[in-house]
Amino acid sequence: MDSINNQLIKVSTSAPKGTDNLEQGDDEFEMKYRYYYSGDNFTSIKITWNTIFYILAPLMVDETTEDDLHNELRKYLQGHLNKEIKRSLPPRNFEVDNVDFQTIKVQLIALGLISKVIKKEVSKIHQPIGLLLLMANQL
Repeated sequence: MDSINNQLIKVSTSAPKGTDNLEQGDDEFEMKYRYYYSGDNFTSIKITWNTIFYILAPLMVDETTEDDLHNELRKYLQGHLNKEIKRSLPPRNFEVDNVDFQTIKVQLIALGLISKVIKKEVSKIHQPIGLLLLMANQL
């Protein structure tokens, strides 16, 4: 019985097989974004996968939407840039590059950190909506 419990603990607390070569943890990811400050500006920030997970994980303890994740990344970028640009009018209209956002989402799914959940929304349209959920084994 102890052997089975030990195996369950190992499986529930380790990354999926085949993910050793994926970037994760303190590996850096260059996330591109744009913002408005006296005109459109395009730039990027190097951010670790641990930091990305730290920013997004609290939203996914309960189910959340991709829009919520986008908004949280925007808030982080705005706070980061506001520290660098000390002006009376802060930059605005932050947008994470969509390809980079999709890369982040796919990477976190591949690492087994989040899972996509499809639910039927209770509405007139009855379209399924995609939600993201933090995997319980990573808490």
